[in-house]
Amino acid sequence: MLTDLPGQIEAEIRFHAAIEDARALIDVSHGPGCPKNRLDEAMDSPNGALVRRCFRLLNAKGIGLTITLADITEEEFRVLELIEAERQKQGGPERS
Repeated sequence: MLTDLPGQIEAEIRFHAAIEDARALIDVSHGPGCPKNRLDEAMDSPNGALVRRCFRLLNAKGIGLTITLADITEEEFRVLELIEAERQKQGGPERS
């Protein structure tokens, strides 16, 4: 029955307001020792840019783009080798 519909609506509004108040109290920032911060800093470095380039190359290769040794630098090749070795160590899928 809908006998107390205004009361139910008011209770639901208070409930949602309480959830928003609780969310405001939760700190989701990362501290200085957080691994995510260290990863972000590393990926902003020149070596991080190299790693990002290599993952883009792997993604391009995965969607069918042909990449030859003439298309990449020796540095990129070495990083691609490291990525593949790490994937095999972690039990991830092999990429050809």
